Amino acid sequence: MAAHFGRFLIGISIALVSCSRLSHEQEVVHSLEDILTSRHKAIQLSEEWRGTPATSIPQDVLEKMKVLNEDMLKRGKTLDAGTLNSIYPELGTMFIQAFLPCLTIAVQYEDEGIAKRARGEIPLSSPADIRFRNMKELEVRWDEWFVPRTHEIAEAMKRKW
Repeated sequence: MAAHFGRFLIGISIALVSCSRLSHEQEVVHSLEDILTSRHKAIQLSEEWRGTPATSIPQDVLEKMKVLNEDMLKRGKTLDAGTLNSIYPELGTMFIQAFLPCLTIAVQYEDEGIAKRARGEIPLSSPADIRFRNMKELEVRWDEWFVPRTHEIAEAMKRKW
């Protein structure tokens, strides 16, 4: 009877660990979905103002973009590369090596730009600036990897739900 009860407890423990892992993966999928949705909103917002001089973009639009990017960065830093890689091969690696560093630089630029604007300076990002070039290279690296795999990644994420 004690051996049977022991096996029962081991079975429950294994089930709880499996549920815990699934729950963690579901949380990661949910967070990633939120981040990607925010990225889509940020892209749409920036497209609306493409070609507009930086000094002509309303402050509330800049603040909205900054909030989106800061939220993506904050949430992104909590995601585990290993779990993302288990959802789709190299997803976590590319997210950590390309997406997050690009977003980090973007948030730094936004902070600097808003501060310059508050001082009456023109907040421009120069393509000659090494950080700007790095940001753009990381953005291209992420997009070149992610965009062709978007459907496959979405399917892999659905399977985790």
